[in-house]
Amino acid sequence: NGNSWQVWNTANSTIPSDFVRGIAFDTSGYLWLATSSGLAFYDWNVWQIWNTGNSILFSDNISAIAVGPTDNKYICTINGGFYDISDTGWTMYSIALNNLPDNSSVRVVLDSNETRWYASPAAGLMLNYNFNYWTWYNTLNSGIGSNALTDLAIDSLDRKYCATMQRGVV
Repeated sequence: NGNSWQVWNTANSTIPSDFVRGIAFDTSGYLWLATSSGLAFYDWNVWQIWNTGNSILFSDNISAIAVGPTDNKYICTINGGFYDISDTGWTMYSIALNNLPDNSSVRVVLDSNETRWYASPAAGLMLNYNFNYWTWYNTLNSGIGSNALTDLAIDSLDRKYCATMQRGVV
């Protein structure tokens, strides 16, 4: 708040893990956390947690979260697929359901059309547009340079920048 620090951890709250990989705020200003043990939501009064025991999540290892302008949430996991959360429910995307090249991503970023771009640690750059169609860029079908992505950013002109494990920035 500018004067003091508030700490939330497993000792003083119900967040599922102290290993927090991602933070996002929805359009109401509520807090969403991507943790190694599930997805956490805080409305500044009560924590709500989603994991494999109480949701369609296939993995508790949540690696990233983004919130779109229409308040949809986009969730990445390690080895558990990808999820859209909207007012109408959850949608899962995976290798088995959508013939994707990987079930893992370390970052999800939205472009100006709310197309979701996912940085995969093993399969390059994946994107989901119009909420139904998937495509991807890897070393076999593009000049991306590496399939091992560690981060992703989109600038104001919608240009994508991929951080890689061994090939710099593409």
